[in-house]
This record gives sequence, C-alpha cells and structure tokens, in this order.
Amino acid sequence: MEYIISTQQFCNSTKFGNIFFQGDFNITNDNLSILEGDIININKSKLKVFDQKSIINKTIIGNFNYFRYNKITNNFIIKNDKFGTFPIFIYQSKKKLIVANNLWKVIQLLTDNEIEINKDYFRFYIGVWGVDLDEKTIFNNVSELS
Repeated sequence: MEYIISTQQFCNSTKFGNIFFQGDFNITNDNLSILEGDIININKSKLKVFDQKSIINKTIIGNFNYFRYNKITNNFIIKNDKFGTFPIFIYQSKKKLIVANNLWKVIQLLTDNEIEINKDYFRFYIGVWGVDLDEKTIFNNVSELS
C-alpha cells in the first residue's frame, strides 16, 4: 500500500486542508491518517482520537509507520517503529514538503533542479554494499525516517 503526501498538488491527488495526498488514507473529522503495518499495544481505532501530545509521547509497539495530519492546526505526526521496518521518505525545501513510503514516488514529484545526488553518501553506500546505516539517502534533501 503506497502513499504520498505533498504540500503541492500532483497528478491524481486529493486535497485535504493544505496538503494533497494519494493512498488508502482514513479521514476522521479534521484528521487524515494512514497506518502501514501492525501495532500491538494500541487498538487502531484509538489512534484516530489521540491528540498530538499524547501520540508523540505514547510508546507504540509493533512494526509500523504512522502518519496523521490535522487540517485545522496544520500539524503532522509521523511515527515509525524503532527499527524502521516500513520506511518513510521525506523531502523538504523552502517551497515543498513530500512524505511517502516509497523513495521513487518522492523523486517523481521533484523537478530536475530539485534532484541532486549526494555523491559522498553514494560512494559510502556503494562501499558498504548497499547497507543503509543512517537517515540519509543518495539524494540531497531526501531523508529516511528510521
């Protein structure tokens, strides 16, 4: 189940508040959310009613990534399990924010001027045979939340 969120409109996206999205999202009142994976210690329906402070401070156990956006407060919550089992990729510039669970979906929404190879990290990544050891990717301004 792929999903993508952007502050700028893209092909076949749906507008919700100040963002555009694509994917199997749940809309509850003023919140847009998606859960990929499984959470063991919280009922999935309770995730929809947690306020921002309680969900950020709550220890969530499982293999998952979770995204929620409130269109009234314009706040995002992005959580990932401690192992980063399901990747979340984030592109951020002064003009644009993109969040997706597929790196290539992020790259497709960037212009040629926004795509820049991180040569030092690319050399490192190739040198360790593709083992990713931190939040960097081979593209500048695109990081992986882990």
